[in-house]
Amino acid sequence: MKMKVLLSAINAKYIHSNLAVRYLKKYCETQIGEIDIAEFSINDSISSILKRLYFSDARIYGFSCYIWNIDMVLNICSSLKKAKPEALIILGGPEVSYDAADLLSRYSFLNYIVIGEGEASLLNLLSCLTR
Repeated sequence: MKMKVLLSAINAKYIHSNLAVRYLKKYCETQIGEIDIAEFSINDSISSILKRLYFSDARIYGFSCYIWNIDMVLNICSSLKKAKPEALIILGGPEVSYDAADLLSRYSFLNYIVIGEGEASLLNLLSCLTR
């Protein structure tokens, strides 16, 4: 059974676009199938972001993490896991690559952290999860 995958980015400004999630989508999609992208701004309300994520019908959520969005991402992931306990939550990006083990032990709502350049690692992880 294929599980729907959604890659999410919370940008610093409305005018920004996150190239990382687009590159990951392109890299993984040929083998995984359709991957959706949801982009937001740190100025968006957490409730509006959660609503969009919840109703996306995804089972696997990936978040691109940076210094400007990590607190918001963790807050969103915690609430998302409460609303959808079956959701699998993956973090990646520079803000989580250096202390992945600590983050996974402190935040039980996180399932996986992709360390470093994520293309091949994310593809391998998604291949296992979507079998």
